[in-house]
Amino acid sequence: MNLRRTSALAFSFLTVWHVPALLPRADVATLKPQSQPSEEVSSQLYNRHVRPLFEEHCQMCHSAESKQGGFDLSSPAALLRGGTRGPAVTPGNAKTSLLYQLMAHEQEPHMPYKAPKLSREAIALVELWINLGAQVPASQAKEGANVATTASVVASAGGAAEQVFVEHVRPVLQAQCFNCHGGKFKQAGLNLQSRETLLRGSDNGAVVVPGKADESLLVKKIRHEHEPGMPYKMAKLPEADIAQIVAWVNAGVPYDRPLEMTAPAGQVTSLHPASTHWAFQTVKRPPVPRVKNQAWVRNPIDAFVAAKRDEKKLTPLPLADKRVLIRRVYLDLIGLPPTPAEIQAFLADTSPNSYEKVVDRLLASPRHGERWGRHWMDIWRYSDWYGFGSQVRNSQPHIWHWRDWIVESLNQDKGYDRMVQEMLAGDELAPTDLSTLRATGYLARTWYRFNRNVWLQDTVEHVSAGFLGVTLKCARCHDHKYDPLAQEEYYKFRAFFEPYDVRLDPTPGEADTAKDGIARAFDAEPREATTKDPFLPGIFAETYRFIHGD
Repeated sequence: MNLRRTSALAFSFLTVWHVPALLPRADVATLKPQSQPSEEVSSQLYNRHVRPLFEEHCQMCHSAESKQGGFDLSSPAALLRGGTRGPAVTPGNAKTSLLYQLMAHEQEPHMPYKAPKLSREAIALVELWINLGAQVPASQAKEGANVATTASVVASAGGAAEQVFVEHVRPVLQAQCFNCHGGKFKQAGLNLQSRETLLRGSDNGAVVVPGKADESLLVKKIRHEHEPGMPYKMAKLPEADIAQIVAWVNAGVPYDRPLEMTAPAGQVTSLHPASTHWAFQTVKRPPVPRVKNQAWVRNPIDAFVAAKRDEKKLTPLPLADKRVLIRRVYLDLIGLPPTPAEIQAFLADTSPNSYEKVVDRLLASPRHGERWGRHWMDIWRYSDWYGFGSQVRNSQPHIWHWRDWIVESLNQDKGYDRMVQEMLAGDELAPTDLSTLRATGYLARTWYRFNRNVWLQDTVEHVSAGFLGVTLKCARCHDHKYDPLAQEEYYKFRAFFEPYDVRLDPTPGEADTAKDGIARAFDAEPREATTKDPFLPGIFAETYRFIHGD
């Protein structure tokens, strides 16, 4: 406890010179702070000022009937018990008391809820009352034990309860519950790692009521009194284990230390521990197989094809003649058939590398980038803008500059890794190079006028599918049902894109972006959505995890 702060508060708030508006002169004369014990001062503070303050501003939501957040202010004993977030008052230390922190707007949600902050003097009186021991008048002790006395009783019982947790509850939670409700995965938003995270509850609200096992959803789940029973899709826990958890909840759910994964966190990659899906295994170079017809093999890939053909007892077809071969390679590399003259030239070339020469010529052709650019534009969702009349609602005007960048990059033999970097971060790599900035048209493509969440939802979905080959979108509302992706990771991924916005930059020789411009991404400052034309979406300062299907 900060004694200097408490002494200063007691002197300033319990004298006639400083609080004539708070305390009638008769009250000040009665208190005599210099001659009374702190316990008596504290109890009088509660009776005359703290309790009326609670009744006026707090008990409409925190009475014995309503108990928002499991918190009841109607009696001292109930006040001590706290709510779903744990004890609300630490007698003798206001700064560590959740009640004070919420009233002082040091923690969310600020109290009184969605109402003006209490005056500085009112908050200081509550702080002083807690620092002086959070005492109540003896006449009110009949409603429930004095706060400080009840605190000592709880503390004395805590040792035995903690032992129950260490010896019986912790092993069950770590072995049966923590893989799905802690570490990487937190199904339904429930994290059992610590007492603090447990008391936060799940996306559906509180899961334990400390001291009241029968009212706790956690207990109902493990008793299979509430669907789905827990552990999920597994046998019910032994009655002895359930009894220990019940006793632990009734004792206030004490922890000795946070839970730990029974396996290294890196090994818990999926909610399906037995999953061995090939897509999430470490890439290993396999040995090149030996095959019967080794003469047919011209490269290592041929060897794998031949091995599977041998396994299926298949016989290869003869080599294609030169007319078929040149038609195939033309359609494959540039998407156009060869002309009669090109066919005749190939037939007349009897050199051993005649085919390689055709391949090199086609790869150097501008038509190659145009043919394969269409493939990548399909994957990356190239689209011109669309909207209503002249109002752009999706994508951006002049997005064709990004299309040209794709074609040119392929024809320049730019590496795929560099293409990805420029599309996702060209504004960081080359902020003044319009040629590179064209690549960020990839991000401009997902722009959506009316809803920032829809815009970023599309961004996350298509970046993950197009570049990672995974359906990260399935983890937007919950942990992925099959892939090793937690819901929390979805929003961590979204956070990369939270600041970005889109604009049109003028091109050399044309200042009017209505006629031409580079649609590009950039990092913007947070802003509110506009409520008038042109109705632009907001930019959020932080990333929030969506719950309850919001």
